[in-house]
Amino acid sequence: MARRLPNQTYGLFKARFDQLLDRFGGSTGAAGYTRLSQPDLSRCASTSEHNADRFVAIDVLADLEDAAGDPVVSRELCARLGFLVVPLPKGEGPAQVLKASGRSASEMGKLMVEVGAALADGRIDMREANTIFKGVNQVMIDLAHLAESVRQEAFREEDRS
Repeated sequence: MARRLPNQTYGLFKARFDQLLDRFGGSTGAAGYTRLSQPDLSRCASTSEHNADRFVAIDVLADLEDAAGDPVVSRELCARLGFLVVPLPKGEGPAQVLKASGRSASEMGKLMVEVGAALADGRIDMREANTIFKGVNQVMIDLAHLAESVRQEAFREEDRS
């Protein structure tokens, strides 16, 4: 069966998995957090021809990303599929909603200034586009935080009723 994605994409997934292993000091350290042994983890990260089709199982990835506190591989996979991974906010109560609301408005204002500055000469070059992309991602993250903060507050109110 043929693969759908270019080979370099699969290589990138392996590189991200190797970066995840580095969070534990390598495959030996990572082996203590999941069911696979050090050699098996190393093979999953290896780009050698012999291991090119060997990838980490989803349960092992979940264990390691949870232990690392960062979805290193999952973030890359989601990005390749056109999705943005957004961490949920920490904190509770109306103060969190106000903070998220203010940050969203502030970041949106900064983004609009960047867009206006980029269009001042009638076109957007790649440097300007990259700055705008970063701003858009930040606004999406901030809005997701706002939505989650509001959801948490609404459920907390409902529990009090």
